[in-house]
Amino acid sequence: MARVDVAKIRNVAVVGHSGAGKTALVEAMLFGAGAISRIGRAADGNTAMDYTEEEHKRQMSIFSGVAVFPYKDCQVGLIDTPGFADFSGELTCALAVADCGMLVLGAADGLQVGAIQAWKQMDARELPRMIVVNQLDRENTSFQRLLETLQERYGKNVAPVHVPIGQSDSFSGVVDLLSGVAYTSGGEGKSPQEGDVPADMADECASLREALTEAAAEADDALIEKYLEQGELTPEELLQGVRAGFASGTLVPVLCASATGNIGPTAILDFIAGYAPSPADRPARTGDADKTREARPDAPFSAFVFKLTSEQHVGETSFFRVVSGTISNGADVLNSSKGESERFGSLMLPVGKNRTDVDEAGPGDIIAVTKLKNTSVGDTLCDAKDPVVFPAPEYPEPVMAIALEPETKKDQEKLGTALTQLTSQSPTLRIVHDSVARQTVLQGLGEVQIEVAIEQLKSRYGVSVGRGEPRIHYKETIRGTVKVQGRHKKQTGGRGQFGDCWLELSPLPRGTCELIEFESTIFGGSIPSKFVPAVEKGVRQSATSGPLAGYPVVDVKVNCYDGSYHAVDSSDLAFQIAGSLAFKKGFMECRPTLLEPIMEVEVLVPDDCVGDITGDLNSRRGRVMGMEPSADMQTIRAEVPQGEMMRYSTDLKSMTGGRGFFTARTSRYEEMPDREVQQVVAQSGKKTEEE
Repeated sequence: MARVDVAKIRNVAVVGHSGAGKTALVEAMLFGAGAISRIGRAADGNTAMDYTEEEHKRQMSIFSGVAVFPYKDCQVGLIDTPGFADFSGELTCALAVADCGMLVLGAADGLQVGAIQAWKQMDARELPRMIVVNQLDRENTSFQRLLETLQERYGKNVAPVHVPIGQSDSFSGVVDLLSGVAYTSGGEGKSPQEGDVPADMADECASLREALTEAAAEADDALIEKYLEQGELTPEELLQGVRAGFASGTLVPVLCASATGNIGPTAILDFIAGYAPSPADRPARTGDADKTREARPDAPFSAFVFKLTSEQHVGETSFFRVVSGTISNGADVLNSSKGESERFGSLMLPVGKNRTDVDEAGPGDIIAVTKLKNTSVGDTLCDAKDPVVFPAPEYPEPVMAIALEPETKKDQEKLGTALTQLTSQSPTLRIVHDSVARQTVLQGLGEVQIEVAIEQLKSRYGVSVGRGEPRIHYKETIRGTVKVQGRHKKQTGGRGQFGDCWLELSPLPRGTCELIEFESTIFGGSIPSKFVPAVEKGVRQSATSGPLAGYPVVDVKVNCYDGSYHAVDSSDLAFQIAGSLAFKKGFMECRPTLLEPIMEVEVLVPDDCVGDITGDLNSRRGRVMGMEPSADMQTIRAEVPQGEMMRYSTDLKSMTGGRGFFTARTSRYEEMPDREVQQVVAQSGKKTEEE
C-alpha cells in the first residue's frame, strides 16, 4: 500500500463499555472497506481483531486490536480496545496514539461505567471524539432517550449527524443529516442502499439538522457571527463547521449503527474519512526538555510504542505510531526511554494478525515491527542524532494483588525473566518483590487480568505458579508508657557477659516516624557512653520485626535513662542483647496494637446499585465519606481498610453485573480494632510455627 499524505490519515481509538459491540462494529467496517473478505463473529472466534488464544477462550477482547487499511482516498487506522475494566490499560495506550476517539454505546444499555471512564480519559488527553450508538435493532432501544442522557451529562454540543430509521425490530437504516441521504440495509454482506429521507421523518430531520448547524457554527467565530445574523449556513459552511468542531472538540458528532445487521458501518467510515481530524490537525507532541515534534515527514524521526505482543512463530511484535519524520526498513534508531539502540526489520501495516510489508513509514502511520530487543510499551523510538523522550501516559493503578508461588525450582528460576517480559507488554501489571514476606506479588486491575497473566506464564513461558494471599504490611505501635529493665548476664567459666539497661517506652503521635525514635538521658556514667549505641542497635533490630506479630514498629519513643555495667564482662554484644530484651518486654506491657493501611476508594456505579454497594462497604469496616450523582450514575467515596479490599474487584463485578468500577490508593495508617488485631496475631503465630 502506497503511503498517503499525512492530511489523509485517520487514526481512531474505538472505545466503550464491554458488550457495546465494538469489535463487531470494527469487523463490519473492515468488511465494508474491503480489508477483510468476510465478517467474523466473536462467538465463533474468527474476528480479525480478537485473534489470540486467550480471547477465543473467553469470547471477549483482552488486547487492543489494530487495523490499518485504505478507504477511498484516506488511510484509516482503527484501534479496537477492550471494554472490560481489567484491561483499561489497553485503552490508555490506544488513546496515546489516536487522533480521535469513537465511543461506542449499546443502544439498550446506554451510558455505562466503561464508557464514562473512557470519556474521562479522552478528556484528560483533550482528544476529539465521536459517538456511535450501536445495536439499535435490539429490543427496548430509544435513540432519543439516550441522546437526552448524553446531552444532560456532556452538553448540547453532543449533536446527531445520523438519525435512525425505525427502532428495535423496525430499525432499517440511517439518515445522514449532512448529505440528506438515507442509507438502508442492502442485506447481509451487501452494500447499503441510498435513497430519499422518509416523508414521515422530514420534520424531525429538519429540526436535528438545525441543532447540528448551531453546534457546528460555534466552532468558528466567522460562522457563529453569520449564523446569528442570518440564521443559517450554506451546505459548504456547515461541513466546514463540522470538521472544525470535531477537530477542536467543541462538537461531538453522534452516529447510528447495527454492526450485526450491517447497517451504518459504511456511513461511519464515510464520516471518518470526510470529517475526522488527521495527525496534521492535532497539536505537536511535547517531549522531554520541552522538545516538540510536529507531524511532518521532513522532521526528525520519532515514534511512540503503544502495544507489544508475543505470538507463536512470530515472536515479539512492537506496534508504534510515527509521530514525526520518515523511517525505512533496516534503519537504526534509538530507544531514548532506555538509551538503547534498535534496528528495524520489515515495517508492516497490521490488520489484526495479518500484516502487509511497506518500505517506509511517515507521520501518523501505525506500524508493526518484529524482534526489537529492548523495547517496552510506553517507550520512545527516535533519531539518535536528535533524541526526544515522550512521556508515558498515566496508567490506572492496580486494585488487586496475588502472591505467586512457583510450583518447582525450575519454575522459580524462570519466573523473573517471564515476569519481566510479561510486564513489558502490559504496564498495568506490576511486580513487587516483598523481601519481608519473601513473596513475589503480582498486581493488576482485576481477577480476569491476573488469571490471563498466569495463563500466559504457563502457555508462553512455560512457568507454572500457584496463587497465594499477599501479606498486608501492618505496623505495630503502643498506646501506653512503661519503664522496664533489660538485663543480660551469662557466666561461662571464663570471661562472662553482662549488660543492664533501663528503658522508658512511650507512644508518639501517628505518622511521627518510621520505626522508633531513640534517645539517651544517661547521667553519671551508669552505662558508659561507648555501650549506648549497642543498646540502640538491639532496640532497633527488635523494632524491625515487632514483638506482637512480626511487623515493623512505628511511632514509639525509647529513652535509655539508666543501667549498670561490669568492668570486665560488659561488651557491645551484651548491651545489644539487654536492649533487645528490654524493648520486647516493655512493648508487650504498653497495650500494643496494630496499625492497618487505609485505602481511599472511589466507586462508580449505577443508581440502582448504590444501596448494595454502600451496605457492602460498611460491612468491610469502611466509612462512606460522600456521594456525587451524575445522570444515572453515582460516585461513592469511602475509606476502607486494605485488608477488606483484597477481593473487591471480583465482588464489585458480581454485585453490579459488571457495571461497577473503582479506584483505590493507600491514604494512611489507622489503629486496628482489637478483635481484628487478635485474628492477625493468631494467623501470624500459626504461620511462624509452620515456617
